[in-house]
Amino acid sequence: MAFPYARDAELARIRLLVRAVRAGRGDAMVVVGGPGSGRTTLLDAAQTIATGVHVLRVAGVPSEKDEPADRLRDLADLAADHPVLCLVDDAQWLDAAGLAMLGRLARRCAGQGLGLLFAVPGPGWAELSGVEQLALPAAPDALPADLPTAVRTALIEATSGAPGHLAAMAVSLTAAQRAGHAPVPNLLPRVHRASLGALFTGLGPAARSVAVLCACEPLPLDAVDRVGLDRAAVAECVRFGLVTVDGDHVRCPSPVVAATLLADIPGPERAAAHTTLADVFDHDPRAIWHRFAEARPPDAAAAGALAEAGRRAHAAGEFPVAVRVLSRAAELSPTPATAARLHLAAADAAWSGGRATQAEALLARARAEDPALAGETALRQGEIALRAGHPAVAAHQLAIAADHLAGDDRGLQALILAGEARRMAGDLVGYAAVAERVAADVVADPLVARHFAAMAATFAGRHPAAGLALRRAAMAVPAHDTRHALWSGEAAMIIGQVDLAHEHASAAVARARSAGERTLLPVALAALAMTTLVLDRPAAATAVATEGRAAAIAAGQSNSEVEQLTLLALAAVSAGDCATALTWLALAAPGIAERGLGRSGTYAAWARGCVDLAEDRPEEAFGRLRAMATGVGRAHPAIRVLATPQLVEAAVRCGRADQARRALARFDRWAESTGAPTWLAFSRRCHALLEPEAAAEHFEAAIRLHLAAGSTLELGRTRLLYARHLRRGRQARSAREQLRDALRLFDNTPHWAERARAELRAAGDVGSARLVGSGEELTPQQEVIARLVAQGRTNREIAARLVISHRTVDHHLRNVFLRLGVRSRVELAAVYAGHDRNRIAVDGRGG
Repeated sequence: MAFPYARDAELARIRLLVRAVRAGRGDAMVVVGGPGSGRTTLLDAAQTIATGVHVLRVAGVPSEKDEPADRLRDLADLAADHPVLCLVDDAQWLDAAGLAMLGRLARRCAGQGLGLLFAVPGPGWAELSGVEQLALPAAPDALPADLPTAVRTALIEATSGAPGHLAAMAVSLTAAQRAGHAPVPNLLPRVHRASLGALFTGLGPAARSVAVLCACEPLPLDAVDRVGLDRAAVAECVRFGLVTVDGDHVRCPSPVVAATLLADIPGPERAAAHTTLADVFDHDPRAIWHRFAEARPPDAAAAGALAEAGRRAHAAGEFPVAVRVLSRAAELSPTPATAARLHLAAADAAWSGGRATQAEALLARARAEDPALAGETALRQGEIALRAGHPAVAAHQLAIAADHLAGDDRGLQALILAGEARRMAGDLVGYAAVAERVAADVVADPLVARHFAAMAATFAGRHPAAGLALRRAAMAVPAHDTRHALWSGEAAMIIGQVDLAHEHASAAVARARSAGERTLLPVALAALAMTTLVLDRPAAATAVATEGRAAAIAAGQSNSEVEQLTLLALAAVSAGDCATALTWLALAAPGIAERGLGRSGTYAAWARGCVDLAEDRPEEAFGRLRAMATGVGRAHPAIRVLATPQLVEAAVRCGRADQARRALARFDRWAESTGAPTWLAFSRRCHALLEPEAAAEHFEAAIRLHLAAGSTLELGRTRLLYARHLRRGRQARSAREQLRDALRLFDNTPHWAERARAELRAAGDVGSARLVGSGEELTPQQEVIARLVAQGRTNREIAARLVISHRTVDHHLRNVFLRLGVRSRVELAAVYAGHDRNRIAVDGRGG
């Protein structure tokens, strides 16, 4: 597809949706983008990608908005017979009942061969609530590549990504604005401003009134009727491109269009619009804003009324309204100190609403108005940088805040966040320095001080010093505080008590939700996803990390989103879905590289190593996992320990037994100290790989321990490895028993199930399908090798996968060519492709 702008990340997400539909898992998404963003082209790409899926495409038409979409009502029945992907372009123009029906299907399509992909011009469609949104930044390539991220984000937010406006505003930036030292313009450049004015002048009187009202405030559709205007006036404004219909609201296409219109509208006309809107919104905080929109500073009474309304809006979760009302209160305040406090409150509302760039601009104003707020502004700037910027920079900003706020609870809060920033950056040495400052802080909560001391000792390798403190923290019942629950869970994780860590992480999520802690909820969900993953529940971990990613996006926490992506990758590869894992890693990679996210980078390296191992590249897997495991001072020790079983397997498979033994010795000390069956099972499995003469004993012990721990997938993998050992020892019957048990455990993991079937064929299972050619059947081992060659595997990869020599692969492959009458790997692949098509047709599973 020819996109006007780069859409690699969006296409990757579309591929995941199509893959889920094809596999019968179902998926749905809403693509949100303004004019010129390429949302229709993205639907074209989805149609091209969706091979093997029945595609139904519908486009909403304004003139047919009141006509029912009857042809869409039987989608669920269609999907029962064959995977169906429904593409709905311009969904805003479907009839309300039809769109609501499709929204219900989208929310309930999990577990069906049904996918729905909508395209709309803006967010906020009530009928599609609860469906994942893919917001198109619209035109990132229209901006100069050297613009700082914060400036790019501010321009895209101001223009809603409209390509022409975005490019024009980028050209008009001053040197200070380009560098991010001054806010971006809030009005369009002169030529575009004149063009907009000409469009406005061409409107009829009623449409002009609609445009003025919408420039002041997004207008509920029902309010159009209440103020005496008709829907035809709205349609006229839409045709002129001066407003858009977004769900049940009419609004300007972007903030900069609204501000430009207002700047050129005569004062009396603007004042009349504000008076009308004050009546429309009545007791809502927006009514107070409109009442004082034309007031001139200073006006202490107006500022007080606005400040109170802004605080109410913030408490009610109406963050954009709170920002606007509190900012207006600051403008009307009689003193700079009062204005600074109100700008600080507006910044808090902006950050709570996930608007990092807007929050930073408000913090800069507050600090300029009152230098005495340097500590409080640095604290907030540091938290924003921690969640959505560079953690290394955040650590320094938070240290500055702690200096300003020393001897007070806010100073301690700054140190806590500074510690988190050091760890997110992978700077464990820097974390130790923060721990020393916490220990010296006179107001430090003893629990906080103990936590920092224990974690610093762990990172430095002083495990005896950390052990007792960690056990006490893990066993403690956390107070009704989200951070305490997270700390207790982390302590439990480090000492190997994963069930307890999972309990604490669950408590942290519940507390963050009940307390409305939007900034901590993504962190708590990441902890819960990790513990769920370690408990060998990849499907559940995927669900938690998906929710965590959505929470991170809603809160404007790009760093938290990256961490959730790496956890999604780990969950996917755990289930054997390497393609999906690589897609998540590709989405996470830019953020890891650009912002130096050390912890997420460690997760990504672990996931990538697991992919290499699953795809029979043990050398590559060993290189990645060894680099991660020896990265002292950068990777969390718990993560390095958790990756040891994969490191040992990769090392054994590529002939590096000595390095495997050294890694396993460290793992054994930790596993034995925990006494947890999960870790002891891994230990025995690793010993089985390293000690062939005692392998059976170790494998049997590992199986018993996996059963005690309830680790379904890991039990299946251990049985798979045990079967390979038995087959190499010519104990084919025993190998088949292990493989049949493994196959039952791999019901919902096609990759591992296919591995088990291949091993069954190699072990001489008479129920396995054999390929017939030239009048002769292949032996089980020959068939396995032939299939792998047909899939494009090299002899080296096949030898590593089947744990046999290259020479043995060559010998079997020569016999395969002879028996099947083929002369090349290409011909062999063609034979298998034809055989599989025939088998599918006979079995009645064809599409």
